[in-house]
Amino acid sequence: GLAVAQPIRTRIGEATRQLARAATCQHDIEACAQHAETSLCLSYEAAVLLTATYTDQSIAVRRRGGARLAAWLGAKLGVSPLDETTASHFLGAFNAANVSIDWRDIETTEGSFDWSRCDQQVAWCHLHGLRTVAGPLVTLAPHTLPDWLALWEDDFENLLTFVEELVSTAVSRYRGKIDLWQCAGRVNTGDVLSLSEQDKLRLAARSVELVRELDPEAPAAIALDQPWAEYMSRYDADFPPLQFADALIRAGLDISGLALEINLSRSPGGSLPRSPLELSRQMDAWGSLGLPLYLHISAPSKGVNDPLAHRGFQRAPGKWSTRAQQAWITRCVPLMLAKPYVAGVFWNQLSDAEPHEFPHAGLFDNQGGPKPALETLAAMRRAHLR
Repeated sequence: GLAVAQPIRTRIGEATRQLARAATCQHDIEACAQHAETSLCLSYEAAVLLTATYTDQSIAVRRRGGARLAAWLGAKLGVSPLDETTASHFLGAFNAANVSIDWRDIETTEGSFDWSRCDQQVAWCHLHGLRTVAGPLVTLAPHTLPDWLALWEDDFENLLTFVEELVSTAVSRYRGKIDLWQCAGRVNTGDVLSLSEQDKLRLAARSVELVRELDPEAPAAIALDQPWAEYMSRYDADFPPLQFADALIRAGLDISGLALEINLSRSPGGSLPRSPLELSRQMDAWGSLGLPLYLHISAPSKGVNDPLAHRGFQRAPGKWSTRAQQAWITRCVPLMLAKPYVAGVFWNQLSDAEPHEFPHAGLFDNQGGPKPALETLAAMRRAHLR
């Protein structure tokens, strides 16, 4: 069982007392609010300590006898080739890499594909012995889809034909070179091309079917976004994220894993910050589906606007700095690696020096210099991973 340290018990006890005082002095609004706030702060501190204790004990149990964890720790490669210094930092921190498939850049003109960037990145990963994740092959986000696709917005069957061509071309090109295919991304949140939820389910299902037909040796995953369902406050949706994934699994598809994006950013683009205890609860809910989980995460390093970030993503609430980003990684990434069903953790943005999605969320700053978070990830790899 989980040994509850005395500092945790002390905070829980005092939080309970403060809550009782708040409940019994409601005639004094100021005093009531002060006791309630103190209770919440102590409860949060207890939750942080509790998850840290769980993390340490879980990793210790899984590493009994000196064994190292088999999980992948990686990052998404950007659009630019890595220079020698950046590559050295990357290889010191990670044992895996995510080669993104950006449909907008690959097929700028209908029927004309440019795979040069992906070719270079896949070759680089193999040269350095990195586990290679490719995709998502189709990401349902406006800035990832080619402009010409809008001409077919009201014709789902033709849209599906274009998706099939892209997926087939990519998988045939890199068959045998990819350790995990991410077939479709943000399938639960993508508010694009007037797609209904049934359309999104069909698109995701077809992409999985094609990958399994063309590269049966490689596992295939589906990527979903915003596990706390912030997007459901903006438009009606029949399926919350967990139920969306469950529907795909129950459809009998040969899905080998689920990829889950947790990008700390304001809605509509990201997830709001949560306590480590709530993060643990959410991961356990997804783990109950019985498939390996791949987490794609990011957190900001500044609390100001970012001119190179895509529209639709705003900085997360709170006081963010490079040290705050590093502290979030220190608290949360070991917790993720401690879960036996988590097969990989990937940082979702490598550099702030090129156009990117999330404000100031890279591991390299806008001048190309490494942030403190990168060394923290490298230390985790050295300490725990193969």
